[in-house]
Amino acid sequence: MNKNNSKNENDCREQKPFFKGYPYLMIVIKNWFFHINLLSKQNNPEDLFRLAQAQTDANKLGVFLVLNENKGVYFLPESKPRFLEQIPKGGGHFVTGRLLLSAKQPADVDLLLREKELKDFIQRNRTSGYIVGDLSKGGRKATHEELICLQGFQENGLPKGLVICMVCGDYKGECLDLNKIMDDFLIVRVSCYCENDNLCAYCGGQLNKRKANANRYNPEDGKIWHAPSFSVLSDYHQCSYSTVKDSLEKNRQSVRPS
Repeated sequence: MNKNNSKNENDCREQKPFFKGYPYLMIVIKNWFFHINLLSKQNNPEDLFRLAQAQTDANKLGVFLVLNENKGVYFLPESKPRFLEQIPKGGGHFVTGRLLLSAKQPADVDLLLREKELKDFIQRNRTSGYIVGDLSKGGRKATHEELICLQGFQENGLPKGLVICMVCGDYKGECLDLNKIMDDFLIVRVSCYCENDNLCAYCGGQLNKRKANANRYNPEDGKIWHAPSFSVLSDYHQCSYSTVKDSLEKNRQSVRPS
């Protein structure tokens, strides 16, 4: 067998799946865990750009605006968009229907056909196993000075480094956390309710009770608990889902191809 042909065949076998129903948004929930939102082809380039920026600003997650196989724009919170010559094609786990866009998309025949293609794509490439959050809780190894300053508790019983937020009454700050996996003390950041800025792009409501990919302190057990990035996909936020989806479904029924 020709070596070049063998190499090409191996490349084809190793190529990971990616969705080709452009244009769409690909929201980065976690490394290789994506949420796909289809965009109408009736949008002009400026509209597509605004939709991607609005999604990033609300969800506080990285967002790829995928225009075609070799063209896209990557958005990050509080950063300038970065134009890409190639979109991520490393495969992964894909979901849809959990994070709404900032504006409804016109349900024309093309969008309906791509919706079906997306559902088939997700079903066909469904992965097994489970996904875990950041086992380090976003922490870093404590310095010798930090170990001395932050070990122990304050007079009010809180770990050193934590304070009570004057607005929401929850706990925030930086403190030591004994990471049993790394068998070491890490400096971790604790966020209060006020810092929960993961919002729905459609209605502006909080996606979960706690900020995603962040930590909270529980005084009942004295432990630091981590909220993983995929907590934004929970059922905590309803966003009048029934009203929004019923309205969208009525529009779809009126243009559904026979």
